[in-house]
Amino acid sequence: MGASLYRSGVGYIDDGANDAPVSLAPGTHAVTRDFRVPPGTPAGSYGLWVSLYLDENGSISVADFPIVLQTVSATVTIQDPGSGIFADDFEDGP
Repeated sequence: MGASLYRSGVGYIDDGANDAPVSLAPGTHAVTRDFRVPPGTPAGSYGLWVSLYLDENGSISVADFPIVLQTVSATVTIQDPGSGIFADDFEDGP
């Protein structure tokens, strides 16, 4: 299972290190995988691209057969460092 983030003007952000093989039985299943956003990724809203491939060589590449590509627009928001809920140092206590 592969995943990428996409934003116009930035392009695709991939995390190939966390692409993972999955075996799925027929039916509906919840499946998860980690995704690391690289430092320096510009803040903003990103679409999520998730893909399933019939793997031919041990990693997602042009040699593989795409089975499903699901995209969800503007579903992930990357914030600037320090702009999170603890930006006022609330986590340090009074």
